[in-house]
Amino acid sequence: MVLVASDHLILSREKPVEPLWITYYVFMTLNFDNMLVRFISYVRTMERAPTWKVDVYEPTSPTSADHVRRSDHIQRLFLVWIPVAFAISLNTSSRVFNILPITLLRYGLVTNDRPVVMMTPSVGLPHSCCPAEAVWNSTSSDESIKFSIPCLSRDAPEDLVAAPVVYWVAWPRRRGTPTSLQVREGRGADGSRGIVSGHATATPLQLEFWLQRHGYGVSQAADIFNTLTDTNKRIGMYHFAFPYVAEFSVRGWPWKENAAIYAVAVNMATGALSPEPVSSDVLLRFDGKCGPHCMRCSHQGICRQCKAGFRPDGTTCVPCGPGCQKCDALSASSECSECQAGYGLSSDGRGRCLPCSTRNCQNCNEKADSQAHEATARELPCRYCLEGHGLAPDGSCFPCKQKNCKLCDVNRCIQCQSAFAIVEDGNATRCDPCGEACLQCEKPGNCRACRDR
Repeated sequence: MVLVASDHLILSREKPVEPLWITYYVFMTLNFDNMLVRFISYVRTMERAPTWKVDVYEPTSPTSADHVRRSDHIQRLFLVWIPVAFAISLNTSSRVFNILPITLLRYGLVTNDRPVVMMTPSVGLPHSCCPAEAVWNSTSSDESIKFSIPCLSRDAPEDLVAAPVVYWVAWPRRRGTPTSLQVREGRGADGSRGIVSGHATATPLQLEFWLQRHGYGVSQAADIFNTLTDTNKRIGMYHFAFPYVAEFSVRGWPWKENAAIYAVAVNMATGALSPEPVSSDVLLRFDGKCGPHCMRCSHQGICRQCKAGFRPDGTTCVPCGPGCQKCDALSASSECSECQAGYGLSSDGRGRCLPCSTRNCQNCNEKADSQAHEATARELPCRYCLEGHGLAPDGSCFPCKQKNCKLCDVNRCIQCQSAFAIVEDGNATRCDPCGEACLQCEKPGNCRACRDR
């Protein structure tokens, strides 16, 4: 056992001089152990009698001599040669397979091939990307915290290999940073059991969307994405590495410990462990309520997702720009994606909502090839009018002459409201009722869909 333990210690060293010291300590320990055993045996013998002697009889017959020799050979076989052969075989197998005996028993056959990379500061990404994100869900009835941890795997999802598994542990930062193996075992920097620990299987990730969802602006997300995908740099995402994310919830977080989450990932195909763990910010307790109009916020109250019509601004949500009906509720960008009635979306790429040039206009979104987004533009020509109005050749909206008409031109109704059908009336048209309880028809009396009763 001493030989096996010492062999494991020697093989696990990183500096050449360390095995020499360990070998010296092993021999010193064995010598001290032998002397201690002899001393104890001598003392115990002296306790039983004031005087003692030992008679050693030399074998006088060939039979007894053969018996003694066989006994010596058997003792030497079990006490010397078998342990030595076992130690040599362990040493040889460790060098051939590049794995330590105890590691093989604990984790199976593992290698350092294709380790999963955590997005730590050593990766060199701009804008301090990308720590483990902690998010509070204000719509949840419990006090669980959702963590989202991105990583980079050398194996593409289409390679049909097992996805990385992310191991994590909650540990007070003031007590030091645990190593990758300590995180893998759910332990802290001093080797003791972590406050909370677990693991989660990662899934493929759309990284640019993840960045915007967790508070990075559009330009920041683009900078990070371009850095990761640059093949001239060491990462080369989508060429040499592929993004994954592990998401999990933790209930009963130890707020009093001022702890952070530390995480590493394991390549399940090779058993390789991430070189260093990634950590979240220290989680500090807040009142547990997100700001007005905020649906999801971080543990520090920073809003991560707003209701429709609002965008994040620190701990609160502010309305989208003037005339904007819908903007990105996941990022602080003020770019609008859908305008209110009476406004149109400019095609200048800035996400502005400009007023329509006429009243009663429903949509005046600018065409992609339009030149109206020049600096002098203040209004946009109408493209669709409100219900019950028609679009004139000059771009204005006029009320339909026909009752119950939804869309019309100068003389004719083009589309009637629900439960009415177009009926020819000379050079004009009118809208007549479909019939009782009828919701849709081609002509009165020919119903295609009925009302729900």
